[in-house]
Amino acid sequence: MGRRSLFLTVLGGLAIVAACSDKPTRAPLVSGGSSGTGGGTSSGASDGGISLDGGQVITLSDTQLAPSSLLLTGSHVFWIDKGNATTLGSIQRAALPSGAPESVAKNVPGPTSIAIDASGALFVSIVGEDATLPGIYRVQGSTLVAVSTGPEDEAPSSLVAEKGDLFWLSTSAGGVSLRRKPAAAGAVTIGQSVVGTYGEHAVVVSNGQVFAALDAGGSGTILRAASNSTGGAGEVIGNVVGGIGQIVLAPDGASLLGVTPGGIVRVDLTSGKATPLVSGLGTPTVLARDGNNLFFFDAKAGTVSRVSTAGGTQDRILDGFTTVSSLAVNGTGAFLTPTKSVVFVRF
Repeated sequence: MGRRSLFLTVLGGLAIVAACSDKPTRAPLVSGGSSGTGGGTSSGASDGGISLDGGQVITLSDTQLAPSSLLLTGSHVFWIDKGNATTLGSIQRAALPSGAPESVAKNVPGPTSIAIDASGALFVSIVGEDATLPGIYRVQGSTLVAVSTGPEDEAPSSLVAEKGDLFWLSTSAGGVSLRRKPAAAGAVTIGQSVVGTYGEHAVVVSNGQVFAALDAGGSGTILRAASNSTGGAGEVIGNVVGGIGQIVLAPDGASLLGVTPGGIVRVDLTSGKATPLVSGLGTPTVLARDGNNLFFFDAKAGTVSRVSTAGGTQDRILDGFTTVSSLAVNGTGAFLTPTKSVVFVRF
């Protein structure tokens, strides 16, 4: 069996498991009201004594198959539904702060992440299926237009748009590659590691450099390349004991914040040195930043919490979730994707 066929077979198996998982049981988040759907609201909310300031917990959709890759613009929240073994994926959006979902693109074969550039163009990374090659595509109405496809992009994800360029991570025969697609040229590999896996939003662009977080079974690697690189292997600037998952840029622009087993670390972008920011967590996974606030999901505790990007006391915002695959925040609240749902919590 070819490597791509094996990959798609494994992916299909994972999709079946996800489809059969129980929908998360949520602890009551609202007292004196009930959660709304598609624009409805609730009031008087508190969760274990943590004020939600306005008390609105809104389910935008509870009919997704495998929602993930939340992306906020000035007017909408976008996400992908990865689909399952029998149903192709889709790209959806809802008007901010809590509009009803609408489909942007249907029948997308294996979407893994999305990005929107400065012109408003929407891009998606896909693993492909049947006659559709894996790679990066631009969404034009109901059509997917190939941007970068082929052996170098067999399993792309972590797509980011920055100043007319696209950046992403992809698996190929050579390992995990950090890829760049300029607006007016072909895609090139600008960093590479022979070992490692990665998660969504494990690519950050800052001050003319691109950083990628790779996890290789107990050892995390930070890979760096110039954002205008025309090709190369990049360089490893640091290793994180225990591994590293999702990363975000710190407010100072001089460090990354990333989840590790049991905590959150700060990684200096010059030296690559990692120092603990938050310790004593269960299994932190998804991560998002809004200003000086850092939000994260702890899969072991089933909680979404907030902490200052400087560290300190954690505030529990939500609890009762068994799975949250992505998280996005802005000044109004948090969006999250529990199993089969997209939820907005107004702070």
